[in-house]
Amino acid sequence: MGALAALVFLLGHSASAVPPVPFFRVVSEGGRYWFAAPPDGRRFYSMGVDVIIPGDHSPKPGSTEYTGGVIRGGEPAWAQFEAGRLKAWGFNTVGAWSARSMERQGIPYTVCLHLAAGRDHRLMDVWSDEYARRVAEEAVRQMGDRRSDDPDLMGWYLDNELPWYGEAGWQTGDARNLLDRYLALPAGAPGRLKADGLVAREGARLAVAREADHLRAALADEFAGLVAARFCELAAAAVRVRDPNHLLLGVRFAGNAPAPVVRAVGAVCEVCSVNWYVKHGRPDPAHLDWFYLHARKPVLVTEFSYRAMENRSNDRNTAGADVTVPTQAERARRYQRFVETLVALPEVIGFHWFEWFDQPSLGRFDGEDSNYGLVDHADEPYAELLAAMQDLNGRVAGLHATSALALPTVFGQSRPQAPQPVAGVDVRRELAPERFTGMTYAEYARDPAAGRAWGDEHSRCDGRLVALGGAAVFTCSSGPGWGCGVSLDSGRPMPVNAAGARRMTIRARVTKGVRFVPVLTEDGAAATGATSFAGARGADGEQYHGPELVGTGAEKVYDFPLSACTPSEGYGNPAGNGILDLQSLGRVELYLPGSQGPLTIELSRIRFE
Repeated sequence: MGALAALVFLLGHSASAVPPVPFFRVVSEGGRYWFAAPPDGRRFYSMGVDVIIPGDHSPKPGSTEYTGGVIRGGEPAWAQFEAGRLKAWGFNTVGAWSARSMERQGIPYTVCLHLAAGRDHRLMDVWSDEYARRVAEEAVRQMGDRRSDDPDLMGWYLDNELPWYGEAGWQTGDARNLLDRYLALPAGAPGRLKADGLVAREGARLAVAREADHLRAALADEFAGLVAARFCELAAAAVRVRDPNHLLLGVRFAGNAPAPVVRAVGAVCEVCSVNWYVKHGRPDPAHLDWFYLHARKPVLVTEFSYRAMENRSNDRNTAGADVTVPTQAERARRYQRFVETLVALPEVIGFHWFEWFDQPSLGRFDGEDSNYGLVDHADEPYAELLAAMQDLNGRVAGLHATSALALPTVFGQSRPQAPQPVAGVDVRRELAPERFTGMTYAEYARDPAAGRAWGDEHSRCDGRLVALGGAAVFTCSSGPGWGCGVSLDSGRPMPVNAAGARRMTIRARVTKGVRFVPVLTEDGAAATGATSFAGARGADGEQYHGPELVGTGAEKVYDFPLSACTPSEGYGNPAGNGILDLQSLGRVELYLPGSQGPLTIELSRIRFE
């Protein structure tokens, strides 16, 4: 931000320009969200760190661990020292699970409650009297003696990474969703009656085989939304009995959640909180747009991090979110890339890094042994990471204030991003059959229009691929969900060896104004939770997105360098080599973002140059 822009920002956000507030509030100003901080209502962008505590512990003998409280001469001295460093490093918020001593340092702080904690399953049975009693008791116990008139308290998270998908807050190998689990409750249980009623409503349609799978998935999401609404009703009421003043900061989604759940949480809470780990450091703005459009509340990213194999705590990074990079310098680069993307989004009002110190070398209570820390076990900072943080954190408020982006209004809205080249393209060029002069993936005047259409069934977003007039014609209706697309088979044996290529060309006629994204999927690719991504000829199952292209209504050759591709966040090997392995290309796909309506793509040729 230039000097003039910075001056305009400071003048426009002086204490005299905004009304005073007794406690933290959420405000919208000039098409972007902020916290308003007491007492003067100044605009506040939350930059925090989670788990600032004086010591850690590993259950495994011989493990080294963080002992900051001992190193700094006791917890009071430690807390004062770390508060000074937190502010010097450009952070302004004490994040979740931090020591009570950090709440008394004059720094805004957040508190994570776990109001669904206990029993065999955290969301069973939310309609029972016993569940309501337990939530109320947990609120009293966990809120403790924190004052409802504390101006430094920003607000309360109602819980963390709740199992909206059944077993966990993300899709797992256990296919039982919340609806399935409630249907297994004893007959007559309040939650069982709710589940039975929902299934009975759709009984006839559930008997039709072709509709049953889709309908059951939709019902599972709907029921999860009902559970979320009831939990938030109970949790919010329990908090408000003791504290009517501070914000309800959401439930810290584990990167995703069914849309009805997000809507239910947004109806009760002032903020939508999301824990979001993105290995390649390039978060997709559409993901946070999606949360905002469903919750209709600003988004706070409450966990993100990067861990390096190069670290001073002997952390092996074998458990925890896989955001592993080789060096501390790369941690710094990915922090910068991640934060620069977030602060440009007008619906995002802050980010909190996980966590203050490195985890124990042999694993903490849950086995995590990650170099997530700003400091090592000796309480010494990682210089390269901290330098990047200090530089960027000092510019965050200005970058947010002067961003040219507008609030999203439709799902799948295009968001400009700075280019992030892949680490390399086809590292094994020796596998090319000959000196590369060009290779046709498919020529539809001679090759069959073969492939598979896919889409967001919940929004009836589907498509059809047919051969027509020497072209492969894909037609679809891009509904309000995440979109749809088509996987295109090659006219040659799969997987294709395109080693040596540097560009991709697509000759097609695309409905005017329609946005589409070429997708290159290496052999061996599978859902991110798969146990193996082994492909032919050394490919490691990654997926890459090309740049977004726009139809003109006329036949055109769309041409782009393969170095402009970026790693896919939601599919493929998240721990791959960061290299587009063209020597074993599994398939070419086209992705159409949602909310574009009826459209047609007439493909004539796909070629690598």
